[in-house]
Amino acid sequence: MTKVERDKICKTCKNHIIDERYGILCGLTNNIPNFQDQCKDFNKVVEITPVFRKTSRSIHKKNEKKGFKSFLGAGISLWLIFKLIMLLIKFFNK
Repeated sequence: MTKVERDKICKTCKNHIIDERYGILCGLTNNIPNFQDQCKDFNKVVEITPVFRKTSRSIHKKNEKKGFKSFLGAGISLWLIFKLIMLLIKFFNK
């Protein structure tokens, strides 16, 4: 088995670590993988199901729809603060 084939298998294992100098290493032995056909310590990475991904995308879409309402609410708040400041200026100038 070549290094490329081992790396392909190791990338799908929870135990792998990536070293800048040596590439993919076994996280259990901290060495370059040296198995021939199968690794006895192989522990497959569990992928996130597509259902979860759709749920997280729908949450972001709901937040995007609030953009105009938030903008409108901020505008009204600024207008009220401006009016209050103007009333205070008139009150203290008398």
